[in-house]
Amino acid sequence: MKKIYNIFNVGLLLMVYSLASNGATLTVNNGMLMGATGVDVNGILYDVQFLDGTCAEFYNGCDENTDFPFTNPADLNDTVLIRAAVTALFEQVLIDSPSGAFDSFPIFINGCVLAGACQINTPLFVGASTEFIPAFGAFNDIAVEQGNTANLDHINEESVYFNSNPSPLFPSTDASVFAVWSQTTVVPVPPALWLFLSGILGLTVLGSKERFINVLLNIKGSAIKTAQ
Repeated sequence: MKKIYNIFNVGLLLMVYSLASNGATLTVNNGMLMGATGVDVNGILYDVQFLDGTCAEFYNGCDENTDFPFTNPADLNDTVLIRAAVTALFEQVLIDSPSGAFDSFPIFINGCVLAGACQINTPLFVGASTEFIPAFGAFNDIAVEQGNTANLDHINEESVYFNSNPSPLFPSTDASVFAVWSQTTVVPVPPALWLFLSGILGLTVLGSKERFINVLLNIKGSAIKTAQ
């Protein structure tokens, strides 16, 4: 009974570790970064897609301040949440990872066609213009990886086109895309957790120390892959 109790305690610790280490999951299609799921913005998880098109398409008409997930309609000068969202893109999504070098090579971000840089825009509020909308942009610049300190990845606060590709005659000049956010409704259980629970069930029945060690080694490898 004591052995089972100890196994349970170890299992509980690994479950907590597995859940805590489960960060944003990049959505990659044929080498292109399409977005991510489970992006942590001030403790709330969001899914984000990088889409090329019009603000009206992606933000319910783009004509009311309630259309935008990080806007405070009571105080349009409150930019705390949208800054946190754009920062989360830099830290969790626009990164170099085993799935792709999306920080070093912005051209592999969906909708971005310039090799040197790309800006991912999140609208802030409805302005007076019918052509532009105030937005915060995650400006991802390849120059940083080339050691050019004059051009750093940074947050842009500016008005952007309602249409993220405003020049159909010159598509090669387009260097922006919209970030379309939605709050995550279901948090997926990490594969490492299922693997661990299956191992615990078998160990409880068989009581094998060797099998217990093998399961722990498998868990460690799966947890590392999940964290990436």
